[in-house]
Amino acid sequence: MEQVVLVDNRGAAVGVHPKSTVHGRTTPRHLAFSCHVVGDDGRVLVTRRALAKTTWPGVWTNAFCGHPAPGESLEDGVRRRARFELGLEVEILSCPLPDFGYTARDASGVVENEHCPVFVARARGPLSPNPDEVAEVAWTTAGALERGIDAAPWAFSPWLVEHLPQLAPALRAATTGAPDPSGADAVSARLEELMGEALRRAERFAPASPQLWRAATGIALGGKRIRSRLLLDAHTALGGRGGAPAVDAACAVELLHAALVIHDDVIDGDLTRRGRENVTGAFEREARALGAARRDARAWGEASSLLAGDLLLTEAHALLAGLDVSDAVRRASLDLFRDTIVESAAGEHADVRLSMRLSPAGPDHVLAMIEQKTAAYSFRAPLRLAGILAAAPAQMLDAVDVIARRIGVIYQLRDDVLGTFGSEAEMGKSSLSDLREGKETLLISYARSHPEWEGVRGLFGDDGLTAADGERVRAVVERSGARDMVERIIGDACRDVEALIADAALPQALADLLREVTHACAHRSS
Repeated sequence: MEQVVLVDNRGAAVGVHPKSTVHGRTTPRHLAFSCHVVGDDGRVLVTRRALAKTTWPGVWTNAFCGHPAPGESLEDGVRRRARFELGLEVEILSCPLPDFGYTARDASGVVENEHCPVFVARARGPLSPNPDEVAEVAWTTAGALERGIDAAPWAFSPWLVEHLPQLAPALRAATTGAPDPSGADAVSARLEELMGEALRRAERFAPASPQLWRAATGIALGGKRIRSRLLLDAHTALGGRGGAPAVDAACAVELLHAALVIHDDVIDGDLTRRGRENVTGAFEREARALGAARRDARAWGEASSLLAGDLLLTEAHALLAGLDVSDAVRRASLDLFRDTIVESAAGEHADVRLSMRLSPAGPDHVLAMIEQKTAAYSFRAPLRLAGILAAAPAQMLDAVDVIARRIGVIYQLRDDVLGTFGSEAEMGKSSLSDLREGKETLLISYARSHPEWEGVRGLFGDDGLTAADGERVRAVVERSGARDMVERIIGDACRDVEALIADAALPQALADLLREVTHACAHRSS
């Protein structure tokens, strides 16, 4: 009988379990591995899971995955699985992510809960895929794989979507011989370096301190790098030179995002993010396992999240303070960062106040909150920081400010529509979470004026909202015309951005970038 190795939160073996019954709705943590395979021509192998697979059938993923048998080394398990799934001999090159782990729930309700080191190997022979495991194979480039996941994350396995941003530098190095010195790969590599240094500093303190940094690192190294890529692309479009300051500034923006995400989860009372335990969830689960009462365990989790977010904010400020630039540029960068955090905090505070109905929640109030909470740090800060580093004229910076804020509103309005009407598989979160939270979106602000709202008012903000009642709320929002109204506002905002770009006399490369970003924000599906 085939067995898998059960592990604790650190990946240490604690037992075994039959493989045939380990996956269910409450899957215990167990040991696995993922492997990316590269060819001699520099391309990366991706495979499509067989349609008969129990979980995530038909999605594209990395070359293969598997579970080491009890007593079997990970490396031997990788070689064995390569032969079984692909009929392929491989040469293992590295294990860039030895501590990667994830939790994800399939549409059928089955949970994957794995400590899953990620390997990179080179193909040494022809492929002969096992049809019971693999429906299709394809060879692509590392960059194309990243772009494909950005465009359609729902088409790929959740473990690939989650680990690829962390793996990208090592994967590019294996396919090209060296990482990109100035782009998104450089941001990932620099973040890994910074988090590694922080972890080593934390090891001087209490045992929980490194654990806190590891949790913060997991958030900082994940994500799509939207904000850092925007900064780097804008910096290049503005003629900026000197890669290191721009990369460090991009890392600071990513750390700010991670810190705000961690704090936002505390405010919203969430225990997961994109299908995986967040910082609060991980520390709460640990405390419960050690015998803490539920209330005390939650307090420990939330305290850990608050501290983790504070640590990342401090790292971000330190990065900007240490930029190898003139004093004037450094001061301008730090002033922008301070103002961004102050404005984002005001927006978050207003969001909570609006959701609690402590002040008027009309459309104008909601739009003002969106501009402060989302647009300020996700779009204005990266674009203005890029301009500061590239020595762009003040008039151009001011014009980009206005455009960035409009793009941020478009992004958040689309997010709100997806949060209510989007696919859980694509969004990576429950389609009920915004309704349970009582999130005061523009959709809800408009729907409140409809006569049918009174019939569902008591359901909105109910943390025990059922799927059926969620459908009732959505139906009222739809019939109220709120969804159509928000879609019209998004369309109008896109046209406003186009007009602003045309009037701003921007460099063509920057104008093209802003148009591309606007379109992506308006039409995204996750």
